[in-house]
Amino acid sequence: MKDGSERNNKTKPRPLSIPGGQPLDMEEQFRRRFFFYFSLAGFPALLGFGFMHFLKGVYLFWVLDTLFALFLIASIILQSRLSSMRFIFRVTSAFAGAIFLLWTSAGGTQGQPSIVLWAFVYPLLTFFLLGVTEGAAWTLIFLAGCLILFLYPEALGTFPYVHEFKVRFFSVMFMIMVGVYLFEKTRIWYRDGMKEEARQLEAEKEKLAQEMKERRHIEDQLKIARDDLEKRVQERTQALAKSEESYRLLVENAQDLIISVDRKGRLEWANEYGLSMLGYKMKDIIGKTWSDLIVPEDLPMVLETYQRIFANGEIQVSGLEFRCIDFWGKPVWLSLNARIFYDRNGKYEREYGVARNTNRQKNLEAKLQHAQKMEAIGTLAGGIAHDFNNILMGIQGRASIMMLNLPKGDPSLEHLRTITELVQSSAGLTKQLLGLARGGKYDPKPTNLNDLVLRVASMFGRTHKEVVIKADLPEHPIVVEVDQGQVEQVFLNLYVNAWQAMPGGGDLKIKTCVVSMDEALAIANGVKPGQYAKATVTDSGEGMDDETRKRVFDPFFSTKGMGRGTGLGLSSAYGIIKNHGGFISVWSRLGEGSTFSIFIPSSQKSVNPESRIDSPVIRGEGTILLVDDEKDLLKTGAEILENLGYKALSAGGGREAVEVFGANRETIDLVVLDIVMPDMNGGAVFDKIKELNPNVKVLISSGYASDGKSSEIMKKGANGFIQKPFTAEDLSQKIAEIMQQRKSPAA
Repeated sequence: MKDGSERNNKTKPRPLSIPGGQPLDMEEQFRRRFFFYFSLAGFPALLGFGFMHFLKGVYLFWVLDTLFALFLIASIILQSRLSSMRFIFRVTSAFAGAIFLLWTSAGGTQGQPSIVLWAFVYPLLTFFLLGVTEGAAWTLIFLAGCLILFLYPEALGTFPYVHEFKVRFFSVMFMIMVGVYLFEKTRIWYRDGMKEEARQLEAEKEKLAQEMKERRHIEDQLKIARDDLEKRVQERTQALAKSEESYRLLVENAQDLIISVDRKGRLEWANEYGLSMLGYKMKDIIGKTWSDLIVPEDLPMVLETYQRIFANGEIQVSGLEFRCIDFWGKPVWLSLNARIFYDRNGKYEREYGVARNTNRQKNLEAKLQHAQKMEAIGTLAGGIAHDFNNILMGIQGRASIMMLNLPKGDPSLEHLRTITELVQSSAGLTKQLLGLARGGKYDPKPTNLNDLVLRVASMFGRTHKEVVIKADLPEHPIVVEVDQGQVEQVFLNLYVNAWQAMPGGGDLKIKTCVVSMDEALAIANGVKPGQYAKATVTDSGEGMDDETRKRVFDPFFSTKGMGRGTGLGLSSAYGIIKNHGGFISVWSRLGEGSTFSIFIPSSQKSVNPESRIDSPVIRGEGTILLVDDEKDLLKTGAEILENLGYKALSAGGGREAVEVFGANRETIDLVVLDIVMPDMNGGAVFDKIKELNPNVKVLISSGYASDGKSSEIMKKGANGFIQKPFTAEDLSQKIAEIMQQRKSPAA
């Protein structure tokens, strides 16, 4: 069988292919094979005719016959390399038509008129090579040429054929053309029919193959289902054997306390992990009731809840919160969800419950309540501080104008200096209030925390010799981006608090380092994860009890008694650190002292040395636009600026400021901008004037930055901040500093 199939394959003609290796369709194969056999037959015939013409001296015919023969043999060689033979077929048709016309015009050559009969081959050639339509066109063109030769032999100098030959020639040619046309049409009809039949057979084959595939798929699915059923039966059998063990492991290792209570209200079982959460073993709780474990203060509420549930016949205990005493005697918050079962008579029979440890949630709620309380108090304190600072600014401004205008040695100067000192002292109190306010970080700069801590400690130590200060600071700088004045106030408050906790003196230890804050710890303290600078202040004082420690950051809370302090020191420190994106915590125990830990986001920026201006009052020149909604402050500020040598333009609100600036944008060198204004706030004014002149300098001036607006404007590109109340000296130095930025090439 194998040998026979191989012989059949050898005798079967191979399908022709194009150079890319893809097989040709049947029509193209037919035409190429016809052309191949036509060329094989025509090549020797043309060579023979050419040789005969050569011997007879008809050299033109010899050349044409030879060229046509060579063209045919070249076409045979090229057809295996060409993807399309259409052009070759057309050239062949044209070449053959020209030779046949030439032979016909000569009436044969040298007594050989029979050569004209080759013209009858032309319809076969064109129809088979070029198809019915194009073949008919070429044949008609050829017949038109023959007709012209037959009609005008004398004019064209061609062989004169007799009338009978002409009639027979065209009759035979017409019959051949019609026959070839019908043959081609019939062949094409059969070809298309075979294609359609082949397509239908292929479709039936594919359909049969698909049905067989689906049948095999169904058989495979049945086998899989059978195997799966057997496997499931086996697994179900094994699962039933292991279910009790799996259930026990699941319950024992559940993250909550799972309990079973009998009809007498006694605990008869609890899971191992839940007991370990409270520090108990099974033997410690078996036979005990809830009354033995619940904190006495919470017991009446729990009993009342169960009495109501039993009275109403309820079966569900949902979210009952109480404190349970753990093995070490500490209270632990639990949230109980339980299912109560009654007997047929409606009497309590047993209870199954799940109690979740909610200590962490309660701590977070307490922190949230504290934060909300601090925010509310901070908002109130900030508003009071803002209004009070405006009043102080009015007093300070008037005093500054008088001091600038009075001659040296005038006795009134001493009174004015006293007024200024009192204003600054009052401003210190408002700074404490602003520490509580949200967004009270005004002038953040990259700062070496070690230098700041030592600077404040040195200042504090000079007046408190009984306190021994011990600093444990790394040699490398710890950089934070803070408002130096506010953070200095934080450490000063902590040092003073430590001194007050050590009436007879003691040790004050200061330590700094950099720590990494993971996401869990950051979320618990309301900050972002990352690197933090940590500073601890530890004293050897009396320490605090738990109640005092919980309230130590509350505003106006003080242990020093009435009239001995404001109670703002530590709450102000808390607010300032919170406003810097950090937090402050405290550890303390009675008789063991206290440790305050401050966490502030660390910075990668470089610390720039500060350039200080020695002159108390620096005069200058230029045009300054002063913007403030307080008329008295606006008038006072304008007078101060004019006394300093500047031309002052005034605007009593945000919209007026934009109009004045728009009219004088080319001449205004600096804008002193208030933040809180009724018609348009400072942030909106800043954006408008920057649109009009992006290069204008802006100095922010405010007694309070509501919702951190001053920080937002500083981030947008404001050149400085000055806090109310300020003196003429403070304002002149800040303006001079900003003007130097404008003139400096590095600015």
